[in-house]
Amino acid sequence: MTQPIDRESAGRTEYRYIHALRLLACWLVIVNHTHGELLHYDAPDALFLYALSFSVCKIGVTLFVMISGILLLERDYDVKKTAWYITRALVLLIGMSALLALWQEGPAGLLPRRFLPALLAGPRMAPYWYLYALPVFYLVVPFLQKMTRSFRLRDYVLFTVFLLLLPGAVEVLRVWGGPPVSSAFTLALLPAFVTIAVAGKAVSLLPLRRGGAAGALALLLLVWGVYFASFYRPALRERVAELDTWAQLPAVIMAGCCVYLFRFFRAAEGLRGRSAAVLREIAGTSLGIYVFHPVLNHRVHEQGFILSLYARSPVAGALAHTLCLFLLSGLIAFLLRRVPLIRKFL
Repeated sequence: MTQPIDRESAGRTEYRYIHALRLLACWLVIVNHTHGELLHYDAPDALFLYALSFSVCKIGVTLFVMISGILLLERDYDVKKTAWYITRALVLLIGMSALLALWQEGPAGLLPRRFLPALLAGPRMAPYWYLYALPVFYLVVPFLQKMTRSFRLRDYVLFTVFLLLLPGAVEVLRVWGGPPVSSAFTLALLPAFVTIAVAGKAVSLLPLRRGGAAGALALLLLVWGVYFASFYRPALRERVAELDTWAQLPAVIMAGCCVYLFRFFRAAEGLRGRSAAVLREIAGTSLGIYVFHPVLNHRVHEQGFILSLYARSPVAGALAHTLCLFLLSGLIAFLLRRVPLIRKFL
């Protein structure tokens, strides 16, 4: 969810395809958090659409992490810059935790003896795990920058294969009936969050060729099919999907393919002047959308017209639910970003 560096003011080329990727990622994250209602229907097509939808939306957070790697690993950050990013993430974490405590428990929830233990115990809403991960990620970014400074493309590729794809492939084989493999084999590996960020940087350096784009599209569709089956098959057996996470191999491969394809087709690169500024501003609300949409989710869902749509068609209801939540969260973030002090944090 890292905000993009203002490259135009720094005299550098702006990566507009990243703005488009951030909007896609934001939409997919909201899909992931709203479409569970599709499971409340017994029709076979509802189950099919659930698996189809979730197998795509799980790449939302993965895309955000890859974008962070692309933006943060291209130049060194000093102590002051790193401290600012950490402070910014902590302010968002503490601020949202305080608002949720006030909402859920009233003024008593803000008492230090209740608030601090609850803050350290974990997020009050599941999506806010990301705010817990961000401060520590920013803490290790300077070391990642130093580590990758001398990396060539081959080094990035080998790093990704050995630290991410290889253990991820073992996990996929296990889920699809392979022998159990001890997690002790992967204890020495870097966390998936860090490794996926480096993988995003690797994909951003791959040469752009027509054959590469065709291969990325074919790989995306192939892995999507496997990922879909990993949701659909357990659901038919009334089991929870075992690959249901942003950090699993299918989500990482699909996200990497999206980054490559958006680069190849130069997504949004044709925009200039006012159009480019509008795209940049909308993309700038992505962190705010991520922060606000979990709080608004159930409020939006309980609106009469949304419920009536769900009653008539789960697909129409899910689409309207997601669109309203995306627009409302984006509007709140946009308005708050008009306030100079708040803009620094959103």
